[in-house]
Amino acid sequence: MRLGTDAKTGESTLLTSWKSPSDPSTGTFFAGVDPLIISQFFVWNDSHPYWRSGPWNGQVFIGIPIMHKLYGNGINLVDDNKGTVDLTFSSANEFIVLYLQLNSEASLPQKHRFVRKEDWNVSWWAPKNECDVYGKCGPFGSCNSVESPICTCLRGFKPKHMDEWSRGNWSSGCKRKTPLQCYSRIGCMQWSGSLIDIQKFSDGGADLYIRVAYSELGNMFRHR
Repeated sequence: MRLGTDAKTGESTLLTSWKSPSDPSTGTFFAGVDPLIISQFFVWNDSHPYWRSGPWNGQVFIGIPIMHKLYGNGINLVDDNKGTVDLTFSSANEFIVLYLQLNSEASLPQKHRFVRKEDWNVSWWAPKNECDVYGKCGPFGSCNSVESPICTCLRGFKPKHMDEWSRGNWSSGCKRKTPLQCYSRIGCMQWSGSLIDIQKFSDGGADLYIRVAYSELGNMFRHR
């Protein structure tokens, strides 16, 4: 099986779902490779992302942890970095047949069987839990499938609509507890290169924020 996009022709090869378990007409879910920035494998619900594999690191999709155990299962991605991407599914073992399916409920199982056997076995599937659903906790939210509730806000953020969160609807995500002053017309700037010509004033000036490794902070923060 081959899925991918061709920058020269503008064509994409996608996997589509059935409309229902008993209706083989085209459903609303389809799967394929999104080559933008970093190649990832997506399942879309119409035009909206429903699930993603995480980036391809040259061996596996980092969002499918079990692939590390299944490496050698014949999944390979080739990206020419010019918009053409090929994702192939073919077993490295000539006696094993691979099969990728997208069903009407957006479940994406990869199955395998031995050539002389009739029974199919599931190698992996996605999404595996609620947190695998794209953007489950909304902007600035983090999902943990073993916690209850599964959604929390990142440090420094709080639910945007608390009434929705209390009902288990986390799609609106989180907002900052303290709004950034960048929106107060004080002239905030973002610098991505090497800083030069820095001076500490005895009065006035502006705050400078630098991202460093946590280990560099030493004993600046006490643990409770």
